[in-house]
Amino acid sequence: MEQPASPRTAACPCEPGIQPDDDGSGRSFVAATLAKVVPATAVAATAAAVATAAAIATAAAAAAAATATAATASKDEASATTAVAALGLTAAVVLTAAVVPMPSRDDIHQFLRRVNSAAYGTSTCATDSQQADLDDITTGLATAMTAAARRAPTGQLPACDCPLLFSDEDPRNVWALDGRQRAAVRMVELPFVGVRAAVEQRWRSEPQLADASIVGDDDLEGHSTTGVCWDGAVVLADLLCHPPAVLAAQSPNLARMYRAAAHTPSPWSWAWEGKVVVELGCGTSALPSCAAALHGPRAVVCTDGNSRALPIASANTARWAKEHPAATLVRAAHLRWGEGGEAAMLHGVGLVAPVDVIIAADVFYVLDNPGGWGKFLATVVALSAPHTLVFITYTDRGHDKLFRTFVERRVERFFRTARVAAFLLHPVAHPGTPGRLEQLTPTVEVLCWARREESESPL
Repeated sequence: MEQPASPRTAACPCEPGIQPDDDGSGRSFVAATLAKVVPATAVAATAAAVATAAAIATAAAAAAAATATAATASKDEASATTAVAALGLTAAVVLTAAVVPMPSRDDIHQFLRRVNSAAYGTSTCATDSQQADLDDITTGLATAMTAAARRAPTGQLPACDCPLLFSDEDPRNVWALDGRQRAAVRMVELPFVGVRAAVEQRWRSEPQLADASIVGDDDLEGHSTTGVCWDGAVVLADLLCHPPAVLAAQSPNLARMYRAAAHTPSPWSWAWEGKVVVELGCGTSALPSCAAALHGPRAVVCTDGNSRALPIASANTARWAKEHPAATLVRAAHLRWGEGGEAAMLHGVGLVAPVDVIIAADVFYVLDNPGGWGKFLATVVALSAPHTLVFITYTDRGHDKLFRTFVERRVERFFRTARVAAFLLHPVAHPGTPGRLEQLTPTVEVLCWARREESESPL
């Protein structure tokens, strides 16, 4: 799926995105360096892969495959066996013992602008602030690589200490990581349904940054958390793609929740058909809502308290509807937690409380949302009934004890709670997974809540 263009206009005519990593001679620093550490015949066989993906692992594997093919054709069994074994090598193994030329400042500039043009601009379009930041980071990288070269026995830069050779998905590549968080689009894969989706995120533009009237909840920039498709949204969306029967068969906890919501002895009777789904705190992505819509529920509404987020969320849901015409149309609505606006919000889209399913991804963040947990719970209670299921994701960012106490003392007054088994979750739930936005946070959890009957509520 092609990356969509943003409907907003940046002050700079160059949209943030992937920029060519070219040294001016038609080769990237990665390709030029690979030529020095891998035989020329192998480089020739893999030049296209290197230039396109800048992935050393892909280049090494393709080179080994080419060598294996040639050796087999010449009936050189020993060479063929060696080459096939080399297919298992990663770029890290290939380059561990190698040394590379010290990158120039221009090489570092090209690397940084390729992985994070939103922060550093492009070679033809960069603000004074972006250029200053670029120069500072370049100096820091150059200093670190010089120190690594001095520590090495050869006095040359080890390939494993050259960040320019890290793949964009490498957890060590914090520069690409920051670029993904700032990017206009995050590419997401949902393996169970075979979907690769472009999710539009916030758009950093000079007019918005310079507008002093944009403050508080209406600001998508600064420390706002609503403008990024976080890992929790991907994890929840992926889980919701699975049919309930599949989840119930693999998770006793979820089977009990489905059974409680269906009010039958069997969890297999719970189905998405006829259900009303509401997402709280959808931000700009609304990805979990889109995933739920694939099952054909009666209605899906994604909500957020930030009025700036909803147009971007609506663009994402409209794109999803175009690409998945059989899915239920997802509508967007404004809703602030704990202010009693739930009935009015539902009335505005032709629905009434209670709803059948409530979903929320990564909403338990305390730094910029004091009192938000209690307001969130009040909204969930207002929207729910004993047949309602709630699916949320939670990531520990240093307040785990506080969160567990909140669930035990407040949430469990109204809901039974269960944790979804980690093996059922999308790979980005786990630290160290390539492409994860937050490499230093623990595993993303998915929790399921089922509303208690009034008679069993421990109030």
